[in-house]
Amino acid sequence: MPQHLDADPSNDLPLTAAPDTWLPGFTTEGLASYNALPVTIDEVRRSRSVASMQKADAEAWSSVKRSTADAVNYHWIPGSKVVGAVHFGSGSFQGTNTAHGAGTSSVTAGNIHGTCAECVVVLVTYGGNDREAASNWVMKQDWIDVVTNSFGFSQVERERFYSGSDTEL
Repeated sequence: MPQHLDADPSNDLPLTAAPDTWLPGFTTEGLASYNALPVTIDEVRRSRSVASMQKADAEAWSSVKRSTADAVNYHWIPGSKVVGAVHFGSGSFQGTNTAHGAGTSSVTAGNIHGTCAECVVVLVTYGGNDREAASNWVMKQDWIDVVTNSFGFSQVERERFYSGSDTEL
């Protein structure tokens, strides 16, 4: 998710700078850690496969620290519209290309196919039973305008709504 691809410089974002220096309402207050995640961005040229970039960046991806309800470890990807990468729960952070929610959110943010040159993305993943901590943290961020989720479907009903949360709407 590099800078959007229109010719209007007035809606360019300072994507090489840390989000707390330019994103309205964003603050690092209360974060356990706040770090840049230096991964390969090659969307425009597409000269490398996603698999080769993930392999080359394996050390960077493995540096993403697990977050908990009490300690949120926040990462951002310089030069991209991914201004946040937060992982709650067990397992490794699966990042940008392996999750359905990340793909649909990035299209919505308007790089190539969407309609919002100024939109940015915060990827929040979870593993195990930490979905409540992840959802609760996101809902407390006043600077996040839209939340989309890809939970799968209920074990009881087929409407494809997530039904395992007690988080208030």
